[in-house]
Amino acid sequence: MAVTGTPLPGTPAGYQAYEDGPDHFSIAVPSAWYDIDPTSVEGVDDQAQQSAERSNPGLSDFLGSPSPSLGAASTKFLASGGHVPNGVPSVVSVVIFRPVPPTDLGSLETGILTTTALAHAKLEARGLVALNGRSAFRATAESTVETTSGQTATNQSAIYLIDVNDTLYAVIVSGIDPALATIVHTFNIY
Repeated sequence: MAVTGTPLPGTPAGYQAYEDGPDHFSIAVPSAWYDIDPTSVEGVDDQAQQSAERSNPGLSDFLGSPSPSLGAASTKFLASGGHVPNGVPSVVSVVIFRPVPPTDLGSLETGILTTTALAHAKLEARGLVALNGRSAFRATAESTVETTSGQTATNQSAIYLIDVNDTLYAVIVSGIDPALATIVHTFNIY
């Protein structure tokens, strides 16, 4: 994923925009956040992965892979940072499923929710929302996580699913940083 040379239209001040030309989407995160190469995370050995998860508890929710029955999935964007008063960094991820699995929304929702950041969370709400002029299915949840200091903290997560041209985009956010709402609304499919 490439950092754009110039801000994309609608990118808030203080945010860095990322653009994925082959997959036709862009997203922006605060400039202080750092992007993580999803392929490097998937390629680390077990010991390195466990170390990364201990030092960044919010990351562990995004390291699993969706079940094969959901179709070919690929994490295209992963970033972390933000306000961490509870000791759990905020994380945003964009996962693409192509082709869209041939199933009903209920089965798809269940499959994705059980293999993503919401797998061990208490589902709070779900329904259709507008996201940059597109209809998205949104599910929100709350979970208890263990911080690096061994404490437990409450964490908020949400997943937004958008089906466009035989591609299912999943935007997954986790954490309590207020910037997450802005980040989600910078997500654009073109």
